[in-house]
Amino acid sequence: ATAKAAKKKESAQYHRRHVEAQEAVEGPPFTQQQQRALAHARLFFLLTTALNLILSLASRRVCVAAAPGKGGKAAAKGGAADAAATAAALHGVVDDLLPALELAFLYDEGAFVTPAVWAKLVTATIHQLDGPGSRQRSNASFEKMSNAVAEALAELVCALRDKTLWKSFNHQLLLCARDKSARVRKAVVNVLNVVISRVGDEYLILLPEMIPFIAELIEDTDSAVEKATRE
Repeated sequence: ATAKAAKKKESAQYHRRHVEAQEAVEGPPFTQQQQRALAHARLFFLLTTALNLILSLASRRVCVAAAPGKGGKAAAKGGAADAAATAAALHGVVDDLLPALELAFLYDEGAFVTPAVWAKLVTATIHQLDGPGSRQRSNASFEKMSNAVAEALAELVCALRDKTLWKSFNHQLLLCARDKSARVRKAVVNVLNVVISRVGDEYLILLPEMIPFIAELIEDTDSAVEKATRE
């Protein structure tokens, strides 16, 4: 028993010396919390890169169009079907990614949301409302997407520590309020309502810029937009 205890002690000492030697070369090992933070950082980087690409493509309406040629009408019909299928698939991916974006920013503790990440995602996300890709959506599909955009943008604004960037976001969003499409204008009103309710009174520093746009929306020719603004 004494020999066994001595052997165990020697093994423990050897392991400790090994760890100390490794730390001298590589530095102390990461704690579990640091490892999780690093994994989240890597995942978030991949997520933001993928989202930026996909949202940009979706806002520009990436479609597969059949070239005119031997097929004639049949080829044109097939090309239209391919384009519709491509658009639907892309919309489905965007609809899945927007809630992921919302959660990523909801649980951010300041390590991920930087001005660089903001610049990558905010414009692409806003343009889901007024980009060419949104024109291809049905009313039900557009409403679902615009609600997801509102939630994602609200969390993005909350997570951003640099409040000076709120002004550029607010300006980009307000420009969409002058879109020709009534459903886009109504979606902008919804986004503003969600953002203001989530951020609180701090966001009201941007009210002077918002007032002219709100005045236009209150007098909107579409009754649904007018009603949403007044509410």
